[in-house]
Amino acid sequence: MDIFKRNITRPTGIEVKQSEIHGMGVFARHKIRKGKIIEKSPVILLNKSEREVLKSTSLFRYYFLLNNDETPVAIGLGLSSLYNHSYNANAFYDIKIKKAIIVFKSVTNINAGEEI
Repeated sequence: MDIFKRNITRPTGIEVKQSEIHGMGVFARHKIRKGKIIEKSPVILLNKSEREVLKSTSLFRYYFLLNNDETPVAIGLGLSSLYNHSYNANAFYDIKIKKAIIVFKSVTNINAGEEI
């Protein structure tokens, strides 16, 4: 499947800027209501041997682990790897392996200027 022919949502209400917590982060430009899709982007699914190669690359800090034997790792495109990985998250993600997409959705109301 061509990753550029998937149904993706280009985020308009968010921006990337320096985070006080860590490097770069994704922030709300305006209020995002609970339950809204923030971003839907393609992912590149990697097999076990490709996962091993990641350990020696700069992508090592940016991949997503999957509970799937054939494709245990996904590299998210779009802004997916820049979202905050907080234990008290205001958004969650769902990787749909068959469609090879990642969807970020708000689980709380997110205020303008707040890191996601």
